[in-house]
Amino acid sequence: MSFINQQLISDNGAKQTINKQQKTIQK
Repeated sequence: MSFINQQLISDNGAKQTINKQQKTIQK
């Protein structure tokens, strides 16, 4: 379970990074 949770957390972190990059590009 902890391994799956780590994957979900890292995936969410990657999505947040992409969202920040997209917002920066839009500005």
